[in-house]
Amino acid sequence: MTLQEMAEEVKTLKLREHTLSVLHPSGDLTIIDDTYNANPDGVMAALDYLNTYRDKQKIMVFPGMQELGAKSAAEHRRIAKRIAEVCDYAYFTSLDFARPLKEALREKNFSDYLFINQDQKKLLRLLRDRLASRPGALLLISRGSEQVLKKLTNAP
Repeated sequence: MTLQEMAEEVKTLKLREHTLSVLHPSGDLTIIDDTYNANPDGVMAALDYLNTYRDKQKIMVFPGMQELGAKSAAEHRRIAKRIAEVCDYAYFTSLDFARPLKEALREKNFSDYLFINQDQKKLLRLLRDRLASRPGALLLISRGSEQVLKKLTNAP
């Protein structure tokens, strides 16, 4: 294939559902649905995309990344440092990776986060309260956030 032919084919590619899908359930809310999976490079790319929403508060919901083995703590610290640079607020829905996340967030003097151990009702209440104050871009990462997505978009 020529470079031109490849460029034309790339235009027809579609992202897998729940992979950086952008939803607008209301005028003041943008949801970036990246609930398909979570890996270090994908999370960093999603944070970079979230960072483009300069006119909205940037919120992330993140359970952490599974199956990273010996690299887990280092990767969670790297992600947390980027969260501190990009997000106005972060909710962590698992305690599995709390230690490396907290360490890196403290290093960056980022205190606008909360660990919620899989309490979706509490998370939804907190998100709705936070988003009521000003327009927001909400990044939902990894499996486990699908139920939050459904509730916020009123999907079945």
